[in-house]
Amino acid sequence: MTQQQRLKTQVLVIGAGISGSTSALTLADAGYEVTLIVPGKELDGGNSALAQGGIVYRSDPNDAKDLEKDILIAGHHHNYVKAVRHLCQHGPEAVERILMERAPIPFDRLDGKLDFTREGGHGKHRIVHCADHTGKTIMEGLLQAVRMSPNIRILTGRTAVDLITTDHHARYKEYRYQLDNQCLGAYVYNEDTREVETLLADFTVLATGGVGQVYLHTTNTAACTGSGIAMAQRAGVRLDNLEYVQFHPTALYTRQSHSFLITEAMRGEGARLTNAKGEFFSAMTNAPTSPPATSWPGQSWTKCFTAASPACIWTSPA
Repeated sequence: MTQQQRLKTQVLVIGAGISGSTSALTLADAGYEVTLIVPGKELDGGNSALAQGGIVYRSDPNDAKDLEKDILIAGHHHNYVKAVRHLCQHGPEAVERILMERAPIPFDRLDGKLDFTREGGHGKHRIVHCADHTGKTIMEGLLQAVRMSPNIRILTGRTAVDLITTDHHARYKEYRYQLDNQCLGAYVYNEDTREVETLLADFTVLATGGVGQVYLHTTNTAACTGSGIAMAQRAGVRLDNLEYVQFHPTALYTRQSHSFLITEAMRGEGARLTNAKGEFFSAMTNAPTSPPATSWPGQSWTKCFTAASPACIWTSPA
């Protein structure tokens, strides 16, 4: 760290899940100097490493319109259509460029071709996967590429405290008269020195994960506390659609350990939930009338079912 615990970088990326790692790698490949910070002692992929079922690709070259339709139905047409269309048209290209070429991920194949599975809300088999540990395998490949990049500086044991903005932290008044509130980096707590460091950056990427830990039960990691959203709000960022939280329909609970999700690919393949007696009690189909994966507090569509055995399956923020 430089004098007075300051460091200057072109791009500061906060978080090293699939979003943060992809951002860091893409910007580094474009020639930017990137600093990537994580709260743990090692890069571990965070919540992304827990994903099981797979990642959306495309079933055929003309799949964009069908994928768009599926997403709009799942979102009850509350979606931002322009963003959905962009995702459907360019998402598969990103999967190819990053996960098949830049950091080659060994997705499962059948007779030499990609083995597609299906997840809830999808009308086609368009999900590529690595058995049932897709997130773990993707993060292993991405983090290896991140570590090997000469343009990425990795700082572990760093917890972002607050974003630095011209409106709140500038010493000179002329900055406060500017119409645009600019982000200049972040204040970061160093777990080893127990000091707050100043990381100045031309661009800052918040990739801090979800909010699962605000709920009593979640399959998320302990780091998913919504800290990034809180920092953004304090910095004056406009927040929208916070009421929409994805509830994964199935998680396995045991009293001995942290609950983990049951891959949504099971639902996509037509799996059904049964209790300890083998009795069917909840529809897990892909009919167009199926409830969306996105829900909001108090209106999640799957109730908590307690089986006769110590294990039960419930809705959990994923």
